[in-house]
Amino acid sequence: MQLSLHRSLFFLGVIIITIVQVVQADKNSTTIIQDEEEGDKNSSNVDECAHFGACSQTCTSLGGTSQCSCISGFRLKENRSCELIDNNPILIFAQLSAIRVHQLKPGNEQDYFADRSGSPVSVTYDARSNFIYWSDVMDKEEAIWRSTLDGKMKEKVVTTGLVLPEGVAFDWIANNIYFTDSNKSHIVVCTANGGNCSVVIEELNKPRDLALHPNMGQLYWTDWGQTPCIMKAGMDGSVPIAIILDNLKWPNGITVDHGNNRIYWTDAGTDKIETANLDGGDRLIVHSAGINHPFGIDVLGDDVYWSDWNLYEIQKSNKFDGSNHQSLVKEKFEQLNGLAVFHKANQPITRKNHCKDSDCSHICTLTPTSYKCKCPVGMYLDRRNKRTCSVDKSWPAFVIGYNNTIKISPINAIGGNTFAEYEIPELSTIVAIATIPFNTTVFISDLDTKKIYSYDTKTLKLAPIVDSVGFAKGMGYDEVGNNLYWVDSIRKTVEVMSLKTMTRVILFKETDRPIDIVVAPNIRMLFLAETSDRGAKIVRMNMNGFNRRVLYRQSRAEPISLTYNIDMQRLYWTDVVSETIESVGIDGTEGYTAVSRAGYPFGMTSFRNSIYWTDRHTQLLMEKDLSSFSDHRGIFLGDYAAMRRGEVIYYGSGSMMAKVALLNGEAGYNTKLLNDHECTGNKNQCSHICLLSATEFEGTCICPDNLKLHSDGHTCIGLSDKDAPSPAICVEGRCRTQLTTKKPSSKKSKSGSKSGSSRDKGKDSKDKNTTDISGRSDSETTTLASTNSSSSTEFLEFLFPDGLSWWDDADDDVGEKDGKKKKKSKPKKPSLSELEKDKRREKILEYDEYDGSLSSEARVLPNGKVVQSGDAVIQQESDVEKDVIVEGTHPLAIALGVVILLVLVAVIVAIVLHRRNVHPKVLVRPYVQHWVKYVNQPVQRFFENRGDQMDSGKRHIYDEVYHRPTSAEHSYSNFDDSSVNVYEEPGDSHRITYSQSDKLIP
Repeated sequence: MQLSLHRSLFFLGVIIITIVQVVQADKNSTTIIQDEEEGDKNSSNVDECAHFGACSQTCTSLGGTSQCSCISGFRLKENRSCELIDNNPILIFAQLSAIRVHQLKPGNEQDYFADRSGSPVSVTYDARSNFIYWSDVMDKEEAIWRSTLDGKMKEKVVTTGLVLPEGVAFDWIANNIYFTDSNKSHIVVCTANGGNCSVVIEELNKPRDLALHPNMGQLYWTDWGQTPCIMKAGMDGSVPIAIILDNLKWPNGITVDHGNNRIYWTDAGTDKIETANLDGGDRLIVHSAGINHPFGIDVLGDDVYWSDWNLYEIQKSNKFDGSNHQSLVKEKFEQLNGLAVFHKANQPITRKNHCKDSDCSHICTLTPTSYKCKCPVGMYLDRRNKRTCSVDKSWPAFVIGYNNTIKISPINAIGGNTFAEYEIPELSTIVAIATIPFNTTVFISDLDTKKIYSYDTKTLKLAPIVDSVGFAKGMGYDEVGNNLYWVDSIRKTVEVMSLKTMTRVILFKETDRPIDIVVAPNIRMLFLAETSDRGAKIVRMNMNGFNRRVLYRQSRAEPISLTYNIDMQRLYWTDVVSETIESVGIDGTEGYTAVSRAGYPFGMTSFRNSIYWTDRHTQLLMEKDLSSFSDHRGIFLGDYAAMRRGEVIYYGSGSMMAKVALLNGEAGYNTKLLNDHECTGNKNQCSHICLLSATEFEGTCICPDNLKLHSDGHTCIGLSDKDAPSPAICVEGRCRTQLTTKKPSSKKSKSGSKSGSSRDKGKDSKDKNTTDISGRSDSETTTLASTNSSSSTEFLEFLFPDGLSWWDDADDDVGEKDGKKKKKSKPKKPSLSELEKDKRREKILEYDEYDGSLSSEARVLPNGKVVQSGDAVIQQESDVEKDVIVEGTHPLAIALGVVILLVLVAVIVAIVLHRRNVHPKVLVRPYVQHWVKYVNQPVQRFFENRGDQMDSGKRHIYDEVYHRPTSAEHSYSNFDDSSVNVYEEPGDSHRITYSQSDKLIP
């Protein structure tokens, strides 16, 4: 018995029925399907619908025969095929830098550009709203776009959280868009306008393209990673599973034929068009002849369409047997990427839209049976009603401040404008911001009002907390001690205020201009960025101002913003002079340039393995992943409405001096300190301010101006009280002990207490040595002047919290050295004015501790001479610094001596050679030859090879993957060149691998 079904021959036997299908378009390819039947079964039991191509679309088995039908928008023809009722399909495809629209109706061929910008990769459409969508991978401007079919209403839908968006698909039932990001290894769903986005599937390898079957609630995608595969899942991301794993090399485009419920895909590794049913079974080759690197694919009616990179063509053929193969679009040298055949019949609706009546607060996705609500990044779904999304207060978030505006967005957010914007009319120029973990309050420093404010983004309440600041250019919050630190660049001070008692104290005053401050409670450290005429430096100290140390110094630098990465234990700062991001370890070692060509970096922060900075000129928030070699990319911070319309060009589009801070970036790192430290909660016994000390769980109590610390170590009392010995007087952050007349004695003088440990409660000051503001106890203070037994001398000791001490004798002609008296004079009352004290202090501070020779303990002797430590060693024992004062040699004198010595040696050698009649070339030539042979030439070869590798490594992925060279370019760059072959897969002459982590060939 012989049956003929759609150009196929079936030979049936009595016991074994062998079916041989001969595909006419490829005579070398034959698919053999064997069915073993036992007994005397007849042909009436054969399921004709089980065979590929029995019907053009829907096939219904009727017991020995079959019935064909068509889906909505098609009508059945006599030969079992389906044809369009409205035969006006439109081909939309992406070129290298444009979106083109091509009419397919015979006799009405039209071709025009819907958009001519960017680097589009994949396209899809919404036939009912007449919108087309496409992905754009333009470097630093990655986006998902949409426009009307004529290209007139064009806007960016998704701009944030993209690295390498490729495949894009539209759900025409729930009105959502889906896209892949092969760099981030996930699939995202967004509402049609991009307002809300959620990751539905993550931790993939390299997802390339995707296709939707909304009527069945299924999502399909290709993955060309280490294990190439085709996968499927529910459209809510549920139950992901690989349905095809074998005989795949580089699966590219994928689409769903809704008429016969099959998937079609292209494989650029095998140069084939293949098909299978929705669970991966019944896999067949549709076409392979005349294909050279297929990319995008779509199906309409009985035809399959695909783009070819190497042939610069869009082709089509019969979707069953590959017949009627023809070229539709032919370009000369421009690569063709993704495509879609625009027609309403290709987006049928055969199921109920469960999302229409859902109560999802943000995103509703279809499932195979119903629907599921999704939440954007930084929000969580209510566990009880499963419909409402709430803000996750523990999620790290960016806080941006510029002009009079605060913007907040969750980190790793995806979507359109993900920033919540707060405009504050009372402010004018925001110059610094700081945040409180798990709180809606933002601290803001405003330049024009010269105040520091607290702003609640929930209640929108603005309240001044610090009045009369000069230029608070940097701020930092200590969540353990509940203290706010800031630097004043005009007054050159570092100040701190307790948010518990609202007490403000000048911690110390700088000679250089402090630019920014970072508070690191987990290591109990402060970090400062400072500038002066001599350059810039990064300084580290304890949080109570002691144990100051310079970590980094650069003569030609101008740091603007400083950040501390708690995971990597490193500091990063922006430098507008070199346009770089610099870094150094918290111990001052391993300094390097983290980002070169960073533009005009301004504000800065960091999180995990990434650093973030704002660019003043481009209005972008830039990101650099330090764990990979990927290039940095940005999020637009300017006029989003204008940018969405495509009216803003990023580079050079304006000036935005935006500061950035991270909310909850260090959440969880200070849990132990928050529970056990003396400065937290009820453990805080300080009456005014408790600062973290170097000891892990101990604090230091300090007092505001015109108050003194009681002998109990934690209470501040008035200066008129008599219950504390030798109180320290503080005025505008400068402290000195009360003036006392010392009787002739060899013992060291005792000074009053200005700061103390909060553990000193109840201790008797007579039994213990009191501690002064510098952190030194009475027994540890080094005396630079002494008296003899026959006279008394009055001394004035100035003590500063940065550890520097100033000693002045009442007589300018009296000084002491090596413990011996130089000159006697009658004691007289000191008469230094406050102005003279300031001048002397400025003179001392001009000698920086790391400038030339180390002098962290600079002093002025009674004769007015400044003494520095040439080899000073700072030893710290429980926050106490010991002084070593050595008079150093000026470095210029050393350098001059070395130069003179070298000149003398050269003259002597020249005289000796001249007397022996020896030409210098005779001595030098052998060494020059060895230098050229063993040093110069190898180094030259190394840098030449390195340069080639760098040039190759910096090529954008689409220069090699999505961009094919023109014939003119072939003369300069050939894909057979060795520099490209190293990235090719064995046995695959056209596949060039690009890295998952970025757009650069590694």
